Amino acid sequence: MKFRYPIVCLTFLMVAVFPTIAQSLTAVEYYNRGTLNIQKRQYNHAIEDFNNALEMRPDLYQAYYNRGNVYEINGKHDQAIQDFNKAIELNPYYYQAYNNRGSAYKSQGKHDLAIQDFNKAIVLNPDLFQAYNNRGNVYSKLGKYSQAIQDFNKAIALKPNFFKTYISIV
Repeated sequence: MKFRYPIVCLTFLMVAVFPTIAQSLTAVEYYNRGTLNIQKRQYNHAIEDFNNALEMRPDLYQAYYNRGNVYEINGKHDQAIQDFNKAIELNPYYYQAYNNRGSAYKSQGKHDLAIQDFNKAIVLNPDLFQAYNNRGNVYSKLGKYSQAIQDFNKAIALKPNFFKTYISIV
């Protein structure tokens, strides 16, 4: 019984005085939690986590990319584009960022910029079926149907089970 009191006091002292030590996360842990929050559709929490990660590691281009994705989901295209720009600035070979920035431009009706980004994504990764599908959608909106069909066919060749491409053709 003599020894319980010091242990209880020490435990209380650790919890009361050093709570942030036990609860502090690294930038990568914030980033990982942010991606989980996207999967759980808890977008405000995801943005908080990406903000925290970027505060600690401003070079974490994936956090800019994923925060941009959340902004795009929420219809905040300008903010999404800013984050995709930063991700590309930090990693000019990040083809997913070009593809998603192209999608944001497409949502704004900036078709020429969208096509440029889809082209760049395809140059960086010729197997990126999403970029062909996205570019095909833009070509279709512009009435460039033969180019659209070529892109849709390429997307289908790369990913035959991606149903959205079949819907785009119809």
